[in-house]
Amino acid sequence: HYGLFFFFAGSCPYCHKFAPTIKDVEQTYGFSVIPVSLDGGNLPEYPNPERDNGQAERFHVSQWPAVFLVDPREKKIIPVTFG
Repeated sequence: HYGLFFFFAGSCPYCHKFAPTIKDVEQTYGFSVIPVSLDGGNLPEYPNPERDNGQAERFHVSQWPAVFLVDPREKKIIPVTFG
């Protein structure tokens, strides 16, 4: 029942390198991933991301790529990785 928020910028080379890893986690372990673009760009693995509409501020994202584990049942958000 857990999901992942994946914050990235389409212009970020580190995000491009990290995206295949998140895609693999998604496919291997069945996580739902919500990709959120901070600059309106996309990635080959996530061609139709959500645009940041305040989520980055709520999650205190200051570096990217950033991944958060979300437990919707318990309403918990756990930071996993930054930068």
